[in-house]
Amino acid sequence: MSDESGLRPLYLVDALAKAVGQEVTYVYDDLVFISHSEVLVQFSEADPQELLLYLHGDLDDTAAESLKAKYAITAKQQGTALNYKGRFSMGAKDGSDEIDLQFFP
Repeated sequence: MSDESGLRPLYLVDALAKAVGQEVTYVYDDLVFISHSEVLVQFSEADPQELLLYLHGDLDDTAAESLKAKYAITAKQQGTALNYKGRFSMGAKDGSDEIDLQFFP
């Protein structure tokens, strides 16, 4: 859900990514891809100030846990509501230019 102006607070995600040493690389609707899809942040439907964190399924468990902790600590320091939701994978849809996102715990 967006605010009355129709804009989502992208500055929250940008500041968070930069503080962790990463950068926003692509934005689509309520999804923000960070570090060439290593991290995906989604704006919560319930509260546009709440961010949902997903990590790419190709990251090994050690790297994922480290990244998850960095984001959690940084978000807390910045006063940003961040909830880890799990992992994701993505690939091209057959016969289309669209991307297929799959989310899993």
